[in-house]
Amino acid sequence: MLVAAMATDYDQLFVKAALAKGVLPPEGAHEALERSRKDGDAGAWLLKKGLLTKHLVSVLADEVNRSQMPKVIGNYRVVDKLGHGGMGSVFKAVQLSLQREVALKVMAGRLARNQHWIDRFLAEARAMAAINHPHVLTCFDAGQDKGKLYLAMELMQGGDLVRLVKSRGGRLPVGEALRIVRDCAWGLEAIGRAGLIHRDIKPGNIFLDLAGAAKLGDLGLACFAEAAAEDGTSGGQPLGTPAFMSPEQADADDEVDIRTDIYALGATLYALLTGHPPYEGKNSFAVIARVLQDPVPDARTHTPDLPPAVCALIARAMAKRREDRPATPADLKQLIETTAAALGIALVTPAAPDLAAPSDPPPEENDDPYLSQPSFVAVKAGGSTEPLLDQDSLDLLSESSVQASDTSTPEIAAPDDTTPDGDVAVEGKVRRIGGRPSRPAARAGATMTPVSELPDKPAWIPDWASAWGIDQLDNGAAWIDVSVGSVVQRFRLIRPGTFTMGSPPDEIERQPDETQHQVSFSHPLWMADTPVTQAWWNAVSATQGGLFGRLSHAVRGRHKTRFVGDERPVEQVSWHDCQELCVRLGRVVPGLRARLPTESEWEYAARAGSTTPFSGADRPDDLGWCSLNAVGVSHPVKRKRANAWGLYDLHGNVWEWCDDCYGEYPVVPLRNPVQRHGIYRVCRGGSYVDDPHACRSARRSRIAPDISRPFVGVRLVVEVTIARR
Repeated sequence: MLVAAMATDYDQLFVKAALAKGVLPPEGAHEALERSRKDGDAGAWLLKKGLLTKHLVSVLADEVNRSQMPKVIGNYRVVDKLGHGGMGSVFKAVQLSLQREVALKVMAGRLARNQHWIDRFLAEARAMAAINHPHVLTCFDAGQDKGKLYLAMELMQGGDLVRLVKSRGGRLPVGEALRIVRDCAWGLEAIGRAGLIHRDIKPGNIFLDLAGAAKLGDLGLACFAEAAAEDGTSGGQPLGTPAFMSPEQADADDEVDIRTDIYALGATLYALLTGHPPYEGKNSFAVIARVLQDPVPDARTHTPDLPPAVCALIARAMAKRREDRPATPADLKQLIETTAAALGIALVTPAAPDLAAPSDPPPEENDDPYLSQPSFVAVKAGGSTEPLLDQDSLDLLSESSVQASDTSTPEIAAPDDTTPDGDVAVEGKVRRIGGRPSRPAARAGATMTPVSELPDKPAWIPDWASAWGIDQLDNGAAWIDVSVGSVVQRFRLIRPGTFTMGSPPDEIERQPDETQHQVSFSHPLWMADTPVTQAWWNAVSATQGGLFGRLSHAVRGRHKTRFVGDERPVEQVSWHDCQELCVRLGRVVPGLRARLPTESEWEYAARAGSTTPFSGADRPDDLGWCSLNAVGVSHPVKRKRANAWGLYDLHGNVWEWCDDCYGEYPVVPLRNPVQRHGIYRVCRGGSYVDDPHACRSARRSRIAPDISRPFVGVRLVVEVTIARR
């Protein structure tokens, strides 16, 4: 409704909390509640008037949100609060029976006692249940529990269009805006076929999945077209959002039909391209007056470089006379597509990520874009050149299959036989994974010419690497170093390939969630050869943010961990802490875009071509630290043998966070998989307190992303990119 009859439960609790903390005088509280009855959001009004600081508003809002958040409603466990409005609150929740994440809309208690609002809430549930379309939010369930009315809907992880526009600096590119509105018109077709009118289409009611596909939501004002024709809107008072209302809807006395939603989509397109609603005013009544009286605004007032054809499309969709608008959503959809085609814009709806979708077969080796890069070249004494690693014997960036028969690891010299850079040297024959011819192995302690000494740096070596080279390990063994101050982290090249993820049925201590399935990777990546050490974590924290960041680090001190030591892995970090580390690292090392490995990337690298429980072994003793040898403490990294691809401490020492949410494995082959839906995040590798079976390559664990536990750390990866030189 345009005017709230009373302050919302949220605003009353907000003002009450401010009074209880003594940060708001009683007279300010009274005025805030009066204002919230008209405009809503007492906190925003108090901030605007200078009665509260932004920090206090944030603290009080968090307190109110926590106080309003129930633990369980019906068959749903509440996880987090997503938002609130005049009719109630929306929570992120888990459906207990199916372990499915949902958006749970719960009606405000004061409204749940009013039959008029109960009927409207249930009408929304019926409206959503009448539609099944990829561009309309899906309704799963509706019910009542202990006086609470709730509606369970599809959870959209990408947020709404308001959030998207803000993240893009206030407006969207023409192609993206046209595609979103075209998809909404497609969804509106389904709404129309169900005999419904939405009546509240606007950027805040259009939601995005993780791939960016748009869906119409919030059908709280939706009504059946026949009822609208018989009853008008709502007793002479218009319902909806004034800036996006059609003139007939704003008039409140006229009949409305699906063309009022077509108008709203035109207004939404205007807002996406300009960052402003079509009509603005001091209050709702002023906006309605402009909707009824002013001509359709020209979007070029805000965005001068918009194509005239797009402005004409907006003007037609927002025509004052509904007879002048596209007659149906299908007509609007066709008009958008025709306009885009005339401008040479392809409207491609992104596919939603689907973990269970069958993957494409691996590309042919000659189709890999990385194969066209120059091979390594070494300079001879006489000045001529020869391939250091020729194309036939070693394509570092080519795709390979991990063969089940190729499970052994190269022999490694004793720990005191190290190369000058501190890595363990390799003895004996070094074989390639994937069946290509082997290159001759170097003598123990020998090294090959580092790439950094070559006349031209390969295009796939990033500019932010402080050093790079190749040594005598399997999988090509190219490496780069990343320096933060005096602390260096080495990353190893992991080539693309295919492997069997999970464990065979006869593996000892196998768990039910380790179903075997084939996984393929299409691109190479750099993986840190150790978990993040305390020295590196603290160096990143101390360096980022300039003088202020260094002072802040000095005040906070080093990261608090259970067993202190620069070369020990960092632990007691949450998944969110690790995401922040990646952001900070990107500020410290410009151009570096680190992330957590996906669960499949982690296992692929841990196996390094092996099919045994541990990388080329049946026990983890010589590969890592577990309850057999760790005596209950973490240990400095690189004190145990590396696997065949030069990676240390993958079996034990600390569990390592992965990017994925925890979920059941599919049984179909996958390509570049990542699980984006779920409550918990995956951890891999086991730790110094775990039995050996917990350190197996296939073993999985799950932890809530905001939990920081002892014996849980992280390892980073960076995607390989080809520099344009």
